[in-house]
Amino acid sequence: MKKQKNVFADLHTHSTASDGLLTPTQLVESAQEKGLSVLAITDHDTVGGLAEAFQAAQRSGIKLVPGIELSCVDCSLMAASAPVFLLMVLSRQRRYLN
Repeated sequence: MKKQKNVFADLHTHSTASDGLLTPTQLVESAQEKGLSVLAITDHDTVGGLAEAFQAAQRSGIKLVPGIELSCVDCSLMAASAPVFLLMVLSRQRRYLN
């Protein structure tokens, strides 16, 4: 039986394209330093950091999973004390880079 390699991933990160502290490039570099092999960038309401992140990921060998965290407004939830977010992982990178 072939031994399987462990895969370490972070599938919910934010860059400076929204409210994160690191640029997309710095996020990829940090993921590599921590031994991750997969990273999803899921900025709030924007895919603006994905082009930079894809370039950094290609250089580093990290598999980048494009994503977005959408802010949701629902009148039935207005009384809720916490905001509601929808986390989405995108399936095709080429549409989000232009």
